[in-house]
Amino acid sequence: MKLLLFSGLFLLVSCTAAKNSFSRGIGNGGRGNLGGFGRPRGPPPPMFPKCKEFEQAVHEKMEEKRMNGEIGPYMCRSGNMEECRFNDLLKSRQEVTVEPTEECLDQVNQYMKGTLVSTESTSTNDYGDSDAALL
Repeated sequence: MKLLLFSGLFLLVSCTAAKNSFSRGIGNGGRGNLGGFGRPRGPPPPMFPKCKEFEQAVHEKMEEKRMNGEIGPYMCRSGNMEECRFNDLLKSRQEVTVEPTEECLDQVNQYMKGTLVSTESTSTNDYGDSDAALL
């Protein structure tokens, strides 16, 4: 009898929790809400630390254009979402007045070439190799 009572109670609580989370936008991946799990999404972390200000400016311009209905998935006519996202990024970049710094461009160039900024290190890892930092 107790097992039946606890099973019924558990079922009731889980159904109620699932209904509430779905109606708040949590159960559907945050669509229809501010963002995933009820929080607004912030900008992505900077891929290149020396380009932080530039990346922030591009992100803000993208958000502005998205809010104005100038870019976004609903504007994609080709059906290729990857291409549309790239074009949205280019449209936003063209309207940003902030230019990337020379350090930023150097960091991106070094990343693309796979070159190390500094190979000198005093620490060693478990394999006896010295640590070399990228970027």
